[in-house]
Amino acid sequence: MFVLRNLVQALLPPAEAHAYTDFTNVSQSSWRTSERPFLLIITPEPESHGADAQLTVLTPAFEETRARLLTIPAPHTGLQYTSWQEDGDPYKTALNAVIKASGLDNGVIFVDEAARYFVADKLAKAGSGFEVKIAPPQVRALRERKSVAEIALMTCANEVSLRECKRRRCEADATTH
Repeated sequence: MFVLRNLVQALLPPAEAHAYTDFTNVSQSSWRTSERPFLLIITPEPESHGADAQLTVLTPAFEETRARLLTIPAPHTGLQYTSWQEDGDPYKTALNAVIKASGLDNGVIFVDEAARYFVADKLAKAGSGFEVKIAPPQVRALRERKSVAEIALMTCANEVSLRECKRRRCEADATTH
């Protein structure tokens, strides 16, 4: 769940949302889309007035060990994990994680637009004081905004990629001549 302001959360499915691959370090090459929710929950730190966030990974219990091996960047508050058993309700578990992390039992939960519909639907039906909505365009705008440091990293990665392409092209030319 992604916090836009103090009382607002949104839900990100890291295995599905290509836009979050850079942020979560989760790719579809290692995690496949499933009917079982594997979600990144982002909630505000209550004392920070929305300036800091708590990250929680919701995972099926049998995948928790593998999920803990991921190197998901997390703020100073760290990364929390919560899992649900096969006979449990993952959506109630997600709501409980929001309540635990935020200290709130009501508000709006925004589900990322890349999530499959049933995630938002089942979350809404899990019963709570939260209203579930699809994240507004402002969330995409936040993801698209890059800091100077992020741009520098992207520039460096691009330069490395270009140099590798040139090196391979030179190797290919050398072997064909």
